[in-house]
Amino acid sequence: MVHIIVCSLRGERQQILAEETPFSVEKLKEHLGILAQGCFLSSILRDKDILDDATDLAGFPQPVEVNLIQHPSHWSPMLLSAAHRQDISEVESALRSLADPNSQDDNAWTAICFAALHGNLNMVKLLRKAGADCELGPDENAALHFAVRGGYLQVVDYLVAQRCDVNGRDSYGVSPLQAAAEEGDNELVPALCDFCADLDAADDEEVTPLLAACCRGEVSVVKTLLDRRAEVSNVTRTGASAQSLLLGFLESRPTSAEKVSQARDLLRDLDGLVSARREFADRDHGSTGEDRSITLAAAGLKGQCTLLVEFTDD
Repeated sequence: MVHIIVCSLRGERQQILAEETPFSVEKLKEHLGILAQGCFLSSILRDKDILDDATDLAGFPQPVEVNLIQHPSHWSPMLLSAAHRQDISEVESALRSLADPNSQDDNAWTAICFAALHGNLNMVKLLRKAGADCELGPDENAALHFAVRGGYLQVVDYLVAQRCDVNGRDSYGVSPLQAAAEEGDNELVPALCDFCADLDAADDEEVTPLLAACCRGEVSVVKTLLDRRAEVSNVTRTGASAQSLLLGFLESRPTSAEKVSQARDLLRDLDGLVSARREFADRDHGSTGEDRSITLAAAGLKGQCTLLVEFTDD
């Protein structure tokens, strides 16, 4: 049993009894609801000594009396400048001087966005520990968007584990998965799919990750999204389909002969896939209502994509 008495500067006293051991200072901050304030803006003191977040309060004679000190933060150009320069020691120094970890410059950039932009995982972790909000950023870009655009898989993994919104949108409605598809990132696209990213999230122009990949001629990304069962029949706000976008890429963008060949094969596959869906949808019209599932092997994808279409009578 851990018995903690928390005293505030206003003389308030709160008693906490917990069966859990060990019971760290970080756990106490979580219990008090101040963990999100970060490690530098709130301190737990015992006998005038600041306790580290990892300190086990169960190791002191019980009851243990501690003091809670909460510090006001301030907007800090020093923090932003240090983050922009990728100087992690100066970033930590600014945070220890009670800089607001969510300080923003005139363009709404935050320190954690600068860190994610450069793939600086250690700085991202430091700023998160200090209470940085990973959803703040310029043009509604979150730190996750910048990590995705840069192709920094480890930073993306960490931010998602920190519960950053994997389906967050920027000011144009672009999701992290669409950003990865546009970049043709064959590591991040399946990783974001594994993180339950919305496969068919459409931006303000009704462009989905699949359509974005077709527009860029990213054949392997298109195949990955089809394999994950992304919708192939979506069209953009102007009515452009996956096939027309891929055809536009072939007609307007000079590229290697190998990529041209791959894109042409994929174009035939898309035509066959859309036709197959339409055919089976027509066949299902007026069905007897028996439950059934039909597996369609997408012709030409060389076994890399199988589409499962389920028909169920409610």
